[in-house]
Amino acid sequence: MTNVNVEEMRAQALKSVADLHSDNISVSGEKSLESERDNPEFEKEFVALNHLLADVDELRHDADIQALMDDALIDPPDSKAVVAGRWFKWSIAASLLLSLFVGSYLYFVPELVLEDSLSRYVSRVGEQKTITLEDGSIITMNTGTLLLADATGNERRVILERGEAYFDIESDPNRPFKVSLGDKSVTVLGTEFNIQRDLDGFELAVTEGEVVVHNTNDVALSEANPLVLSTDSVQSIPADNQARVRAGWQLTYSDTSNQFLAETPEDINLSHQWRTGMLKFSKVPLYEVVKELNRYSGRKILIEDKGIMDLEIYAALRVDRIESALMGLEQGNPIKLKKYFDRIVVVGSDKD
Repeated sequence: MTNVNVEEMRAQALKSVADLHSDNISVSGEKSLESERDNPEFEKEFVALNHLLADVDELRHDADIQALMDDALIDPPDSKAVVAGRWFKWSIAASLLLSLFVGSYLYFVPELVLEDSLSRYVSRVGEQKTITLEDGSIITMNTGTLLLADATGNERRVILERGEAYFDIESDPNRPFKVSLGDKSVTVLGTEFNIQRDLDGFELAVTEGEVVVHNTNDVALSEANPLVLSTDSVQSIPADNQARVRAGWQLTYSDTSNQFLAETPEDINLSHQWRTGMLKFSKVPLYEVVKELNRYSGRKILIEDKGIMDLEIYAALRVDRIESALMGLEQGNPIKLKKYFDRIVVVGSDKD
């Protein structure tokens, strides 16, 4: 593959992804794919297509995508059909997958200008990027992040759709900066903070200044009560009222419980350690380590042995070398890795 250009390599990766997720790949094809994935450029395209396919699955109810599927005379994929650790399996032709890829690639192009002056910014899985808005505010995006931003109007705003970002906001008393997180929002004038958003809520860590957390449809109140802990431990606070969060505080919100969990961690900077390209774990259960590494991995990481779920891990791992990081964990802990084409399985081992 040394003389294959980018377009041809992408086409080869596309065919491999189509075969893999439709179960049409043969034993010889698996061996060929394993050899192809030794090529860093092929691996980059292969991983990107896998994750783009996941995004297409999320968009399967979109009118344009649905029309494309109707034209192809096939049924839409069932995202619940997850078997043997695979994310999902599609029985579709490579030509249709190529059409979906082209349409979805345009949908996910960074800095695509949308309505109301909002611009779209995307980081792929395993990628980190930094953007500077028109007002000079800097946003550093972590792996698998999608956000919309506009800093040109009377109210500067960002919609964090998914993922994680570190915000370094330029102060402007006349134009507050608002980050929307579903039914909750964070409003600031000028400060630094980290937000990680998932399907059930978000985690906010303020490293400098202060912010106000409030219902998205409400105006942030400068007189909102600051968070105060009655004990040194994590405290649950009803999320109905506005809360002022100062530097050194971490706030976790769950849509399910409609509660804030407030705490002052020993080192607030651990919330954005990912910006250094390293993740440090000290006495952290293996299942939490794997959960975090999955955010950066091109292949799903699964723990198959319940007996090692709570194994305490001490490690410093690079986010851009997940498989090497896993090998390091394997060498230093009683675990063993089983590698497949679409996943990595962690099991216990007999070593001390």
